[in-house]
Amino acid sequence: MKQTYLRVILHSKMGLFESLVNRRRFRDVEYRIYLNGLIKIAWNWLRLENLR
Repeated sequence: MKQTYLRVILHSKMGLFESLVNRRRFRDVEYRIYLNGLIKIAWNWLRLENLR
């Protein structure tokens, strides 16, 4: 479970980095989208960990 979580986080950060480099115009919007995604993933993961 934790490995998958970390992999998703790493993948998202790589995607964010590529977005910043490739398309600076959309930086703010894409950053917000990635941030919201990361928060949702983290929240779901914490909830799953607490349920165990």
